[in-house]
Amino acid sequence: MDTIFTVAITFYSGLLPGLIVAAVYNPIMTLIYCAENGTQVFYYDFLYLICGMLIVLITWVFSRNKKEFHSSSLITILYLLAISIASAFVSCISASILDTFIRPLFGKPSPFGPIEDFSYVFQHFNFGNFLSFLLPRIPITVLDRLICTFAGYGIYWLFSKVSRR
Repeated sequence: MDTIFTVAITFYSGLLPGLIVAAVYNPIMTLIYCAENGTQVFYYDFLYLICGMLIVLITWVFSRNKKEFHSSSLITILYLLAISIASAFVSCISASILDTFIRPLFGKPSPFGPIEDFSYVFQHFNFGNFLSFLLPRIPITVLDRLICTFAGYGIYWLFSKVSRR
């Protein structure tokens, strides 16, 4: 749910503003979360900004041709579904690659990664590290991307209506 406004900004303002928001949002929210909970900052979590930036890129690729994107309600919904599916795929793969190959360099798991709990079960059954991080992420990420993409578009739509007045 952390990318709703990132997606909205990408729809409204384009690629560069979306990338900027994606790049700063995750590190800032990680710092706020750690300050609120009194936990040590785990700098690895900053790297998830890569996933956010890839989501922005996918959103922009599908929505940059506004005339075609808005040609009818059905076309818009189909584009939003395509954005949701493509960004879920890219997000799952990129986060699983980070968790499999980069996270071990930091020496400890993230203190607030819900995927960690599920991945241990898959690792116990010898699924391998990459699949252990990928499989539990799929249902969560698909649902998250559907919610964020449609909500982000809704915010964009409302803002564009208000700003035209």
